[in-house]
Amino acid sequence: MCACGTDYMGEAGIEATAAEAASLAAKRFRLVHNANRDTYYVGPEDRLIWLYADGTFASDPRPENKGTLEDYLNEVA
Repeated sequence: MCACGTDYMGEAGIEATAAEAASLAAKRFRLVHNANRDTYYVGPEDRLIWLYADGTFASDPRPENKGTLEDYLNEVA
C-alpha cells in the first residue's frame, strides 16, 4: 500500500538464474519474497533489485549508467 492509501503492485520480480544468483550473493544481496507475491533482492545499504522475465532489471537507487545487471553490481561494489 502506498502512502496515499491505495494498494499498488507494479510488475512482480522473478528469481535470478543460477549465474545471476551467484553474482548477487557475491555482492551480499539476498532473495526476498514479500506478502504481495513480489520477488526482489536486498543488498548492502538497503539497495533493492528486481529481475524481470524479459531479462531486464530495476533497482533502487537507480544505476548511474543503465547497463547490464553485472554492470550495476560492479558499480555498487
